[in-house]
Amino acid sequence: ILSNHGDRTRTFSLTSYAELVLGPIGADNAHPAFSKMFVQTEWDAAHGLLLATRRRRASSEAEVWAAQALQVPGQPADATPEYETDRARFLGRGNTLRQAQAMQPGAALSNTIGCVLDPVFSLRRRVTLGPNSSVTLLLWTQLADSREGALTLTEKLGNPNAAELLFAGAADRADAEQQRLGIDADQLARFAHWMSALLNSDPAQRAPADVLARGRGGPPTLWSAGISGDRPIVLFRIGDSAALPRVQELLLAQNYWRSLRLAVDVVLLNTVEGADGDALHSVPTFRSTKAG
Repeated sequence: ILSNHGDRTRTFSLTSYAELVLGPIGADNAHPAFSKMFVQTEWDAAHGLLLATRRRRASSEAEVWAAQALQVPGQPADATPEYETDRARFLGRGNTLRQAQAMQPGAALSNTIGCVLDPVFSLRRRVTLGPNSSVTLLLWTQLADSREGALTLTEKLGNPNAAELLFAGAADRADAEQQRLGIDADQLARFAHWMSALLNSDPAQRAPADVLARGRGGPPTLWSAGISGDRPIVLFRIGDSAALPRVQELLLAQNYWRSLRLAVDVVLLNTVEGADGDALHSVPTFRSTKAG
């Protein structure tokens, strides 16, 4: 929600920005420039949305399409729409997002589409707000396995209640899943905190720099331990049997994240020595790795 708390009418320029992959994250991390070469973009002027697809290199590859629209209910559509799908044009030569050329005063988006080398979705809308008024901004994104599937986003754009129904449905599904898994409010807050640290690589949740520097082996070592290496990893060190309840909670969090389509590897490191460590290692409710 964007609000004008002043006593004068204001006009705002709103710009969205998202970098596109439309493929396996592992492939993009390994060869980002090569991966992005296969994305092609287009503009659907009739509905005011951007479309992108990943050109398949083989018939066995899944077809992937994305659509995005920036909607401001109650505001008229811009007479001259602005959009961008070329990251280089958005940033400008040698610039970062902090100094993006497209965000400089008076700069317009270039409306570039096609086989761009480094694809993005960027949409710009101008909004006029009177004194003490507010407006809701809706940035819609749709993923599908066909162009027709991506264009079903237009049904939501034409339904004034679509956003409210979507949020209500998401809340209902979340409540049902929490009840199914037996997650209480305190656990839900902890799981959200842990998930934020996973997605944003929170330094406070990671080992000190000198410990990270001693890491060795890379993905092959992870693979040999049954760990993919392509997913976020939660490492939990077990110092004594008192940690077992937290282990169970962490595994519950993993199930909850999986229901949100977030795949996470949980690695349990048993640091207890001697007979006590062997006893912990044999607990049947989880599989752990004993330090050695």
